[in-house]
Amino acid sequence: MAAKARGLSGAAHRLAEGLELPKDVFFDLPRVVLIGNLQVSVENHRGLLSYDGQTLTLGLQSGRLIVCGQDLVVGFIGSSELTVTGRVQTLRFELADGAAGPKLAPD
Repeated sequence: MAAKARGLSGAAHRLAEGLELPKDVFFDLPRVVLIGNLQVSVENHRGLLSYDGQTLTLGLQSGRLIVCGQDLVVGFIGSSELTVTGRVQTLRFELADGAAGPKLAPD
């Protein structure tokens, strides 16, 4: 069964590429835009889970996105879009299955 699911996933990737569809839309993925270490915009999130000025956690379809930094301020929040400013130090994806995704740190 797992092989069958992987096959469908591969077919979906090929279909998205063949039709030149944006993968974030086709696969319900977040779009994360980082402007230096001063601003992060996230589209297609599932809600603000926690926020304390140094850490912001967003729900995603596939897990969570954790933004760490200093003086983080939520500048805009909509139903599926959020912008945070401050001094961004790290972005970390935590997958729903408990595995950690890559930790990204801006220069």
